[in-house]
Amino acid sequence: MRRVSWTWLVLAIVAVLVSAATFGANRLFSELSCWVENSVCGESSSSRTNYEGRLFDYRGRPASRTELEFGNALYGDDFDHAVTTDDQGRFCVRAATYGSDAAVPGQDHVSRRVVRSRAPVDPRFADPEVLEDVRNPPGRVDHPGPNYFGFMVVGPGDLSATGAYTIEGLWDRAVDSASSCQDLGRVPIWHRFEDLEASWQYKVLDNALWVILVLFLGAVALWVAARDADADDRPATWALRAVAAAGALHVLLFVVLWSAG
Repeated sequence: MRRVSWTWLVLAIVAVLVSAATFGANRLFSELSCWVENSVCGESSSSRTNYEGRLFDYRGRPASRTELEFGNALYGDDFDHAVTTDDQGRFCVRAATYGSDAAVPGQDHVSRRVVRSRAPVDPRFADPEVLEDVRNPPGRVDHPGPNYFGFMVVGPGDLSATGAYTIEGLWDRAVDSASSCQDLGRVPIWHRFEDLEASWQYKVLDNALWVILVLFLGAVALWVAARDADADDRPATWALRAVAAAGALHVLLFVVLWSAG
């Protein structure tokens, strides 16, 4: 009569212990993910915000059909999403609620003229002093030579500009709001939210231990019954192998899911 290998029994016990450690690590990481220094964390994974802005060139003219790079750390540290302004320099991106950035690619110095426009100057920038106040507020060091940095009027929401001056106080929804809003079409990183325990990733990692324990107890019961009856132990062997595989899978899922982002 074929007997179950003690090796598989030991491996199954190790798998249960490793799964228990993984269970604890998942709960520990969940508690600390939003509380460590410099952590990136949003309040709710279901919260979305329309990030709106309007781009103007260095003279205050709307910059149509200009490509920008939209960034939001909840989607990844190096995440960039291309978005193009409409015919009036307007754009809108719908994304998870968190501080976001709209960058002008290639605008790495004020002397470079990247944002271009031939449209009339917006009435709000008709007075040169308005632009000058934005370029050189108190405390900012003036750059010698020409300054071709554009201007970005931003709407409600935590949106800032890179490669252009951010203007928050001049937003006029009637003229600055785009006719449609572009969705990122990408899921934010699950462990960068305070309510991460509601995610399927957390639930899978948290409940896997109990599944493995049930499998292990069932395998041991099969093993003991087979030995007492001097019966074939192959079902018990396969059950113990399943426990060992499940434990390894639990660890692998933990590493893959928590390393995202």
